[in-house]
Amino acid sequence: MREELKDYIVGLKLKNFKVSTELPFSNSGTAMYLKNPKTIYIDNEQVTNEPFVQTMSGIEIVSEVTTVRVYFSTDAKQQPSDYATVVSSIRNWKYLEDNQHYFRREVDTSTEFENDLTVTQLEFRFTKLS
Repeated sequence: MREELKDYIVGLKLKNFKVSTELPFSNSGTAMYLKNPKTIYIDNEQVTNEPFVQTMSGIEIVSEVTTVRVYFSTDAKQQPSDYATVVSSIRNWKYLEDNQHYFRREVDTSTEFENDLTVTQLEFRFTKLS
């Protein structure tokens, strides 16, 4: 799923941003997106299983939730003119990723300030029954 998201973002041909193939965190513990503003980083996907329902015959149906996070930073004092378009375009990926028959597709966007940078995080969550 990480690769599909990376390919989607690369296909957007964003003029003020580039997409990294590296993970967002380095061995030193410093976030790569803080070192390289206007570079989009995609974390590895995380999969969790949660009980959904148990049938009368004792079969437990679980929901499998796949989470992928996207990180990037921009100058807090002067955001790129296409910032809102970039965030919106990346968020739209939740509608396109349909190869695993997910019944729930969610994305949350958050921002925080780190020194003179605005850090944007998008968290995609896709849920299917198994």
